Amino acid sequence: MEQCKTLGEETYFEFSYFQEILIIKYGFTVANQTEIKIENALILNVIDRINYLKIANPENLRTVGYYSLTHWKECPQTQHCPYIAKLVLDVFPIETLNRIISENKLLN
Repeated sequence: MEQCKTLGEETYFEFSYFQEILIIKYGFTVANQTEIKIENALILNVIDRINYLKIANPENLRTVGYYSLTHWKECPQTQHCPYIAKLVLDVFPIETLNRIISENKLLN
């Protein structure tokens, strides 16, 4: 797993993206870590949210609350979306994002 700062850059979380599967591991202590597999549908929701914010509210593109129920009433997973937003904005290469988007179009 790789380590990454959170969107607010106050703490860290770990992630792994291998064979089209995203796993995120987070928690305040090593003993209390949560590990979750993220479905591509959730990643797509966050990509859509980022694209919306780029146009409608660019000054808050990197504000954690805009990826949770605080400012996103339809947020599908308020706990995990800020981590995904950080990965989409700063970590994942464009090729990875394009592949996720393309695979979704093939399924629909």
